[in-house]
Amino acid sequence: MTNGEKHFLYSGENFGMAGIESWAEYLTYLGDDRWEMIVEENALSDFPNEKPFIEPFTTEELVMWVLERDSEHMEEEDDELNSTSDEDPPRKLYEHGEQLLFIAREEKIQSCIDALEGWLNETWPPEPEAPTILRVTGATKRGVWIRVWYPAYSVETSAGPGYVWPSSDQGMVTLVLQSTSTSDKGWQIKLSKELAAELSKYQSEYDELCRQKRK
Repeated sequence: MTNGEKHFLYSGENFGMAGIESWAEYLTYLGDDRWEMIVEENALSDFPNEKPFIEPFTTEELVMWVLERDSEHMEEEDDELNSTSDEDPPRKLYEHGEQLLFIAREEKIQSCIDALEGWLNETWPPEPEAPTILRVTGATKRGVWIRVWYPAYSVETSAGPGYVWPSSDQGMVTLVLQSTSTSDKGWQIKLSKELAAELSKYQSEYDELCRQKRK
């Protein structure tokens, strides 16, 4: 798809006090992993724009943007598994992701297909190197869903604030950044003597949170 053909991606509506905002999103593939997204207000909108909004993307940027939009749909879905199970549900695509994968398959854009299918299989994007834990700042509640939380230690890392908690693997801890989504599995880090000593300072607070969680 290098001829500038416009493909439908998604349409949405927002109903607010000021009126209806209604739009449609389209994609044009320009070749060499370059895309344009065209956002047009449709006839139902109370906020018409004379010109469509156009934003350029690389394939990687587009896939990440689409997955972020899908995560918003996922949070709106009343998923019983998320609220009652400690296990993460299997990954799935929602409206944005499914349509982008359809476009990519139809037009044989292999880099986009590989990224979306890799995300479903938890092999994309490649796992970045774990940030360095600089210091432990306390014990806290890590929110993962509406009124659902788990005990964790708050930490400062070279990539920003994060959470740490004991892993199911002996001698390991799980590290995630606060800036990532709750579906992020983070990194498995070896529990060093230095880190164990830092965590022990807040052990009593962490144990109390564990007791609260079990009630």
